[in-house]
Formats: sequence, structure tokens, C-alpha cells
Amino acid sequence: MRARDARAIRFPSGGMQMKIVRIQDIVGTDREVEGPGWISRRLLLRKDGFGFSLHETIIPAGAEMELCYKNHLEAVYCVGGDGTIEDLATGETHAISDGMMYGLDEHDRHILRGGKEDMRLVCVFNPPISGREKHDPEGSYEVAKRNVFVVGLDDYNLSKARAVTLASECEFHDLLDRSKLITPESYDLQSFIDEALSTLKSFDGPIDAIITHWDFPVSTILPIINREMGLRYVPLVAMLKCEHKYWSRVEQAKVVPEMVPAFCAVDPFDDDALSKLTVEFPFWLKPIKSFASHLGFKIENAEQFQEAIVEIRENIRRIGDQFNIVMDMVDLPPDIERVDGNWCIAEELMSGWQCGVEGYVLNGQTFVHGIFDCYKDSKGWSFNRYELPSRWPLGVQQRMIEATEKLMAHVGYNQAPFGVEFFWDDARDKLWLIEINTRISQSHSDQFERVHGISNHEIAINTALGLPTNLARHKGAYNCAAKFHLRRYADCEVLKIPDAANLAAVAEAVPGAVVHPTVEVGQRLSDLRDQDAFSYEIATVRLGARDQAELLERFKQVSDLLDFEFSDGGSPEDIQFLPPQSWE
Repeated sequence: MRARDARAIRFPSGGMQMKIVRIQDIVGTDREVEGPGWISRRLLLRKDGFGFSLHETIIPAGAEMELCYKNHLEAVYCVGGDGTIEDLATGETHAISDGMMYGLDEHDRHILRGGKEDMRLVCVFNPPISGREKHDPEGSYEVAKRNVFVVGLDDYNLSKARAVTLASECEFHDLLDRSKLITPESYDLQSFIDEALSTLKSFDGPIDAIITHWDFPVSTILPIINREMGLRYVPLVAMLKCEHKYWSRVEQAKVVPEMVPAFCAVDPFDDDALSKLTVEFPFWLKPIKSFASHLGFKIENAEQFQEAIVEIRENIRRIGDQFNIVMDMVDLPPDIERVDGNWCIAEELMSGWQCGVEGYVLNGQTFVHGIFDCYKDSKGWSFNRYELPSRWPLGVQQRMIEATEKLMAHVGYNQAPFGVEFFWDDARDKLWLIEINTRISQSHSDQFERVHGISNHEIAINTALGLPTNLARHKGAYNCAAKFHLRRYADCEVLKIPDAANLAAVAEAVPGAVVHPTVEVGQRLSDLRDQDAFSYEIATVRLGARDQAELLERFKQVSDLLDFEFSDGGSPEDIQFLPPQSWE
């Protein structure tokens, strides 16, 4: 058993705690703001995530202010003292005393006057204020920009964020250098956490949300960063119950056992691991924490098991040691604590068509906003595309949604987006649960934008701000869309990749096509990091169409037009160009 780092941040087993604020703790801090004729003690601000701000305001006896909140609605309840409010539109004056409430629901211009005693008012503002505002010359509060930090921000995801409904109200900031996070030679989670917190705590302004679209290490550390900054966060135990593949299976089996394959934990450093297996050949063997199918193997016999163990032992600590840092932050059940980040899980083979349910949990309620069909090549080896919307029968989709709602409630997931993947064996009408992801998928963002007119960054940002989202009211330019992974299945050297002129020609020939080469000239495909065991991604292709048949035709057309050259003289293999699929 590994030693626990005594310096590690410790997390409670629950999620966000009930918020308790006392006036005496605010007086004299930056939440007590004073201006001519008023003192405001701000108990709840925008960053607290309640959707409104709550203030105790003191109006001294005899004070007078002309106000007009043109950007906010305000409700005010008097709990002490006396005064008056004059409605400048009608000329009416109303007495204010203990137990009286007034509401400014039409941005009413008014004069507030203190009486013989200081007035003590409880004020609610919508939208919430950030805490730094003071009255402008017209007696109004400006609407401060929402500061949204995006971990590992790049140009593609910035463009998606800037297209969300609230974009005009937001300033987007990068947090942590993307090059340190994505396929580095090694990870250092503690330095990532320290650097992120240092950047955030030195930021001059309120911080409203922190989001991500990346898998490990970002999805793993984001709850830690959000909690330390006082923002909405996924309970760390809930995150681990999703990301720790063995623990996740244990929890899944408690609520949807009919969807969970046979599984067992495997210590790859145990020389007798093979004899301790409780899963029959063939099975999948993979680390309890990985991504993009890295170090995942289909095992059909003892010889393949031993070959896989050699490679796993050599490479698993790159992620496993770092995942242990996060595991050390919570109190783990004994049967989970022994299965640390450098263990594997063996799982019974599952088969069928693959699908992904994307949703979010806000204040304990689960919402599903999209279902994607995830196709592999004709051999079932490598992912081919992620297509929206799903073409599966509606009854099957509903069963997945119900299982997802039950599962997310059981693990205690909250205040964040997620994705749950399933297999559907259509011959037996059986659903298998594959895994849970604790983030939006950027592989889905473009499809949401093409079909719904807005990307799933809308979900990530709104959820982090405590706001619900209804994508059904948005409509995009296409009926269906997909992100394709263009691949080579033979190892060779890259001699040429499409240049800007070639990519422009492709976009002109296939309207709406967006191609991103993922290799460079001179690279050996087998040197690419984090590939699956069967193929090498050479480009991503994003497309929209009227229907699936047109979508698949466009993918083949794009592939034929792309100017790649390889040392073996080959081209993308035919097994990735699939026929239309339907269950009608």
C-alpha cells in the first residue's frame, strides 16, 4: 500500500456545503462597500452561484439618493428604521418601515430618503452583482463582465466559447499552458494545481467560472481548483467514482447491474496476476485511469496477457502516479484504496453499437442535452466518427437516459457536465455501460454548433455559472453532423501534409468542411503519443449534411482531396469509409 502524502489537500466526502454567512464576518472586508448616503454589506455575490446577489444596506437618517437600476431588477425588504421612496414616473411617495417591501421590476427611477432613524434594508439584485460595482452618475450599477477561465484554452475552443449566448457578458481567460497539459512526456499534477491557484488568486477581479474540455489531467484537478476558489465544483469523491475505472464499475453494479460486464482488478506488478483473474478469456485489459484507449488491450490468451503486462509496466506510471495524488485527497473504502492508479481492470468483452449521452447536473438535477452515435471502423478497431443526432430507436435512447439519471444521482455527481457511453447489442436489445466522462467533449462541440446553432460550451459555461440550458430552442444549419478521425493503419513516415492552399480547396469543394491535420512532416506514425493499438490518427474532419448518406459521401470526398503522402505510398484505408446505418 502506498504512503499517503501528509501535505495533500484533504476533501470532505460530500459536495458543496450549505453556505453560512454572518454580517460580523463581512464588516471591514471587501464585501462591505460604502458610498455617499449608503453602506452595503454583500452577503451573496455573483461568484457564489445563487443566480442573485443579497445585500444588507444601511441608509443613514436624513440621507437622499436618486437611483435607477437600468441593468438590474431589485427587491428590497425593510427590517429596521424608517424612510421613504419616491417613484419619479408617477410622483408617488411611499413610506418605508420595518416589515415593508418594494420591488423595482421596471428599472424604476426613484429617490430613496432616510428618515429619523437609519434604515436597515435587505436587498436582492438580479442579475447578481460581482461586488466591485458602485453607483454611476445615473444611480445605476453597470453589469460587470463575467470572468470565465478555460483550462488549456486554444483558438478552436475560444471560438466556440465566444459564440455562446452569454458571450457578450463574458471575458474568457486562459488558465495553464495547453502544451503542458496535452500529451506531455510527463505530468505534474501538484504543479498544475499550484500554478492555477496562483494565477487565479492574483487575478484583479472576480472569478465567475472555470471550465474545461480536456480529459486527464484537467478533468481530474478541476474540482480541486474550483473548490479552493469557492466556485461550484464536483465532489471529488464523485469525480473519482467516475474516473477510477474499477471504482466506477463497483458503483455502477449497485444501481444498473444488468448493464455492467464481469470485471476484476489486476495488479500489473504482481507476477501471479494471471492466476488471480476472475474474468474469462477474451477480455479487455486497461489501466484504471487512462484516456483515448491508451494502454488498452484485447486479451485472448495467456501469452497476450503477459505481452500486454510488459508494456503496461513500462508506461502506466506516467498517469498512475499522478492519479494517486488525487486519490490521496479523499478517504477511500479499503477495497478501493488498494487499487491505486497503477492498477488495471479486466473486463468481459462487450459488443454492439456505441453511443454517448451528454448532459449536466445542476443543483442535484440531471439534464440530458444530446445523444451521439459513436462509430468504429468496419473491423471494430478504431473510432471513426461521433455523429449527432443519434439514429438509435427512441425507446433505447430513453433507457439510456433513465440509466444515466440513476447513475449520476447514485455517485453524487453535481454542478458539472458529463458524458456516459453505452453499447447497444441490437440483436439481443441489451445495453452495456462503458464509462463515465467528467467534462464536455470537444469532439462533440462542432456537431452541436452545426445541428443546434450553438456548441456544448454553452452547457459548460452555464452550469459553472449555476444556470440551466435548453438547447432545443436553438437550430443550426444542418440536420446531422459528425467529427471524423481520418487514419492510417500502417506504420510509416509522413512525407507531406495538406498545406493551406489544399485545405482551402477542400473547403471550397465540400462546403463546411473543417480539416485539422494531426501529424507533421517527418513524423513516424508509431512515434505519435496516446494512439490506440490499431491505427494512427492523421487528421480530424468536421462535417455537416442533410442526412447520414450525404455526410459519409462528404467524408470520402474530403479524404480523396487531402494531399497527404506517406513513405509506404499508401493512403487512408477503406475500412474507415462506412455505409449508412439505420434501425428503422
